[in-house]
Amino acid sequence: MASGNKRAATIKERYYGLYARALDVNKDESGTLSSRECIVGSRMQVKIISAADLEDADEEAQATLGLVELRTQSGKPVGRLDRDVSTSIIRRIDAGMNCAAFLSAVLFREADGLFCGEFALVCFDAQQEAMWERWCTKLSYRISKAERPNVDLSAKDISQVQESDGMWCAMKTKPAEKLDKGFAYFKKRRTPSDSLIEMAMSGKTGCKVGAIIFWIVVLAGIAYLVYRRVS
Repeated sequence: MASGNKRAATIKERYYGLYARALDVNKDESGTLSSRECIVGSRMQVKIISAADLEDADEEAQATLGLVELRTQSGKPVGRLDRDVSTSIIRRIDAGMNCAAFLSAVLFREADGLFCGEFALVCFDAQQEAMWERWCTKLSYRISKAERPNVDLSAKDISQVQESDGMWCAMKTKPAEKLDKGFAYFKKRRTPSDSLIEMAMSGKTGCKVGAIIFWIVVLAGIAYLVYRRVS
């Protein structure tokens, strides 16, 4: 039994996952979150705010030193995690783990009229990067469907990911945390048009062409209906 517990603990040391909200946002970041650039399930950049990032910054901005900031793939910031979550993530990055973040929801905060994001964050063994990246692709897809899979994997879950070489992603769904008063969901799932926008933004020529053709067909259909109505 002791050896089994030790093995499970060792497995868990090379993976970490949680959902967290980046409530520290400004007006510009709120605008980005509400835009089509932030699609549920999309991957975010993970940036640790350094002293170099804060040169000539005001006192309020200086307080963000050492926090984890989430950014879109184009580099636009969309908020910062709190100190406790940032510390947990940074400790694992410093230990040589990779960190991936996915937008799981966008919330509206009534108090200041700003949008803020909720993210699925996973840290994994960099030596098994290819395997975990395959798993992350499946995780992103499930998040985009508003399934909210549990990312706090057990040792058994991690073993299943390893045995399937990243193809197993059948974790149970995790109930969303009850929203505090004054918060409401703005985005919880990806829409068909979101998927087309993400294809167009991917940089792949085939995806861009497919998205352009779709919108040409849509616009042509609208023009035809307008013509029929006025004729």
